[in-house]
Order: sequence, then structure tokens, then C-alpha cells
Amino acid sequence: MARSFMISGKAAALTALALNAAHPALAEDGFSCVFTVACDDTRGCDVADIMTEIALAEDGPTVFLSAAPDHISARRLSDEGETPIAFAADIPGVEANLITINADGTASRSHQSADPAQPTVTYFGTCQEI
Repeated sequence: MARSFMISGKAAALTALALNAAHPALAEDGFSCVFTVACDDTRGCDVADIMTEIALAEDGPTVFLSAAPDHISARRLSDEGETPIAFAADIPGVEANLITINADGTASRSHQSADPAQPTVTYFGTCQEI
């Protein structure tokens, strides 16, 4: 049975702020994101608590995913100063991620597993500059 729900913009923002405060920063310069809703084709949408940080360094961006034991090198897909800001990160043979951050801080993260039996999951939340 697919479950669907809507979370108001104010409730999502307050939840994301509370979750951001609960997670320690891994990056010194970049973005700290909390994704509070997860949706896929088979199960619909549900509440999530996914922390993602993007470190911006001179040698390129790095993504810290809450489920990964280490960082993942990333590629910035958008030009500096343009919005939405987009990053791609992958672990070859395991997963690929596309992270998009809008000018208002709302964000999405699309996660594709290398396992074709696993559905693509899209997470929705907020990111803030750190």
C-alpha cells in the first residue's frame, strides 16, 4: 500500500532547522542539508532524517552522506553564482546522487542504486550555507 502525505513549508523548515542543529558539521565551507521527506515509485512518500553535507574546497566539492562511511568526490554541475546549485556524486558500481539546492534553501537529492531492483529515491528538505 503506497503512503502519501504532505508536510507544510513551515513544518518542513522547522523540522530541518531542528535536525541541522542536532547533526555536527563535517564541512567547514559549503552546505549542510537535512532531507525530511523520502519518495519513491513503489512506496510513495514517508518521513526521513537524511543528513548530507557538501564541502567546497579548491580541489573540488566533496559530499558527506549520512549513510556512507567516508566522503565522496563530487562534481559541481552549475556555474558559480547560478541557481539552482547542483552537484553530482557517485560511488561507481554502488550508487549515484544528484543534489539540487534552490535559491530559497529548499533542496532535493535523487539517489539511484546500482541495483536495478532498488527504486530511485528522491529526498526533499533544506540546505543552508556553512
